[in-house]
Amino acid sequence: MEYVMYYAVALMFGAVAILFFYTGFNGSGTVDSKPLYYGIGAVFGLLSFAMFVKNGALIESLLGLIVGVPCVWFGIMHIIDVFQHNIRVEAILKKITYHRGGRGGGSYRLDFEVPQYRTKYTVDSVSSKRKFIEGESYVIYISKKDAKAHVHRIRNVLLGLIMVLTGLMFLSIIGMVLKIF
Repeated sequence: MEYVMYYAVALMFGAVAILFFYTGFNGSGTVDSKPLYYGIGAVFGLLSFAMFVKNGALIESLLGLIVGVPCVWFGIMHIIDVFQHNIRVEAILKKITYHRGGRGGGSYRLDFEVPQYRTKYTVDSVSSKRKFIEGESYVIYISKKDAKAHVHRIRNVLLGLIMVLTGLMFLSIIGMVLKIF
């Protein structure tokens, strides 16, 4: 029974690979997302192949890649995003909107207006609205590129660093498996 489960999982990984390759080839998604589809398909295809040939080192290395690379990528992109929003302005909080999340949780979206620019900026996810009052003035960090804003720059940089470090930890699995470290 254990072998049946093992090969069923290997077949499921192969099916996920085929699904991602098919999605990339049939024209679904944007041009920017096609390499992502191909990459995910390749990783799941290699993982399925490694399970069929029972190569434990390859399986562990691929699992380190599957988790590590996205964590490092999203962490770096998060840090870059925070540093691109470097214009400090006073803005008036116009609206607080609650967005329900999974498992009873949720986050708040804050809509600000900057009087001197006559533009609106949005902070997408804030965990608590306790310290925010509609109509009050707050310091936000904006960019000239988009209508997104940041309220807590240091916290967001720390979150990005934690994501990068977590990704590096998972990528170190590859070095341990291959006896590089």
